Amino acid sequence: MPTLQSVQYGTGQWFGYFRGESDGYTFKVCPTEELDEKMEEMRKTEENSLKTVAFADGQWYLHFEIVDKVDRFEWVIKKRIEKFTEEVHRMLEEGRSLKCVYYADGKWFGYFEGNYEGTVKYVTSLSLQEMAKDLEEQLAADHALRCAAHGEDQWFLYFEGSLTGDSEWLINSDFAEFTKSVSERFGRDEDLKVVSYGEKVWFAYWEGDVSEEEPAAWGNRPHLAQFQEYVAELWKQDEEEDEEDGSGKKEAAVAESKAAAASAMDKLETETGVKKSADPPAEEATAAASGGDAAAASADGAAEKELSPKELKALEKKKAKEEAKRKKEEAKKAKEEEKRKKKEAKKK
Repeated sequence: MPTLQSVQYGTGQWFGYFRGESDGYTFKVCPTEELDEKMEEMRKTEENSLKTVAFADGQWYLHFEIVDKVDRFEWVIKKRIEKFTEEVHRMLEEGRSLKCVYYADGKWFGYFEGNYEGTVKYVTSLSLQEMAKDLEEQLAADHALRCAAHGEDQWFLYFEGSLTGDSEWLINSDFAEFTKSVSERFGRDEDLKVVSYGEKVWFAYWEGDVSEEEPAAWGNRPHLAQFQEYVAELWKQDEEEDEEDGSGKKEAAVAESKAAAASAMDKLETETGVKKSADPPAEEATAAASGGDAAAASADGAAEKELSPKELKALEKKKAKEEAKRKKEEAKKAKEEEKRKKKEAKKK
């Protein structure tokens, strides 16, 4: 399954973007007063790397990816942005790399892991318009955006290293339009690096492309329990594919991750009354989840050959993946042609 790179809550929706292979995951859900304690618990394991964080309904959601060993794991929690930026500045002077930033429930939260490479810089902006201007200035200077958060009527932007490809960003107050833009860029293999919500708008930043070898997906759910069920379902699909091709990649870490996810979802269901099989998502996509007509056609063909249910399912997945790959290649060619035309226009 692809790794959950970004999660964000806003306008009643949990949004997640996935990319790259995951070796296992776990998560914690806790109120603000237990945030420091939960982070301390995870540090003791030395194998849980915090990938992304979000907050809703009085609960922090912390998503960890399982790694061999975490490299220099630290975090900062402050009430005021002035104190928070002081700590960020101190950490950067020590060479630490800022991986996650979030503001919720009157707290600024920052997570640091490993050392940064290249140039680092953070900017605070007092309005959406100022944030857009600051962002453009930093991108023009070849600084790559890696974190963004909004709190106390300010935007916090963190840049690390140089741009790895073309960059694009958008701001949209309508979630349906936002996911439409995400879907369009997903089809062109553009890599979604940062997602944030503030001032009643969704902010997204893309940079570079997702390679054809990397699995990728995105989706949204109205409740955290449903979002976690979606994550677990991606794991289930990935596990089934491993069984079909005999690779058997997922072992103990997968079992532990799924057990932890199931336990947390049961707890959320009990506390909130939200059923895990409740409302379907407004939107979602995976790298192999397109070409519905092709899948239907393959099903008809398979039925004529009297395939077993497992063989039929494998055939449908194969056809869907081939169709998705074809569409991605077409979108990539269209993007390259668009770039070529722009260059020719500049020469004129």
